[in-house]
Amino acid sequence: KLILSGNTVIDSSYDGIYISRIDETGVLEATKNTVKTNGWAYEEYGEEYVGVYLGSVSGNSNVTFQENIISDNLSHGMYACDGKECSSSTLIFKDNIFENNESSGLRFYNLRSISFDATGNVVRQNGKESSAAGLHIEYIGSREADEEEASTSTVVISGNTFDDNYYGIMINETDATAEITIGENNAIKNSSDAGIYLGNAVSGTTIIGNTIQGNGTESRRTGIVTYSASGIRVFKNSILNNGSIEINNQDENTENIFDIKEN
Repeated sequence: KLILSGNTVIDSSYDGIYISRIDETGVLEATKNTVKTNGWAYEEYGEEYVGVYLGSVSGNSNVTFQENIISDNLSHGMYACDGKECSSSTLIFKDNIFENNESSGLRFYNLRSISFDATGNVVRQNGKESSAAGLHIEYIGSREADEEEASTSTVVISGNTFDDNYYGIMINETDATAEITIGENNAIKNSSDAGIYLGNAVSGTTIIGNTIQGNGTESRRTGIVTYSASGIRVFKNSILNNGSIEINNQDENTENIFDIKEN
């Protein structure tokens, strides 16, 4: 079990906190840390270093980040799951602040058979110069079919504030098993581009009970943008004042159904 609590990590040349992996029913608890202005070696070597790096999580492990402040880092605030993947484990992010990082506030590269819960976080002013997102997830899916304990990924993003990021929430790709809920009670506002951006291989996503407002300050792709409407449901959201386009469906497959109700 690894506990990181009450630390201040500032002005590191490289990553502020670097964790290669958590595995074999491991536990990571990071609470009330301040991680800011790290990654200065980028200016010298041209390589990106982040506030918090977590390479992989596996083997029914549990990771919790709660009440941390991760701000003003020279690349991502947090970058995770690219060393191998995060799989068959639980990731919880609660009541953190991710603010003014030059790239994404949080970026996750590869989530497989994972339980992911982000709630009560404030994610603001990230990626403004690099066209990055407050929360960016590259891939969500299950483990390979021949691996043991293969199961779906469940992702819940609720009760957060995403304010003044370049994109609010960006998800680029999922497999057909992923179950993603954006809602309820997220405030997604004032993004330079889309409040919610779903790439051309995203399905199984429900967007419910959110306020999506004032996005698209520098672009016409504004409130919600989707490139694949298959399995996308948008219910009971307040979607308003998002430039000239509130919901932008770019799916060219006319057989896919984009389910929009009661917004």
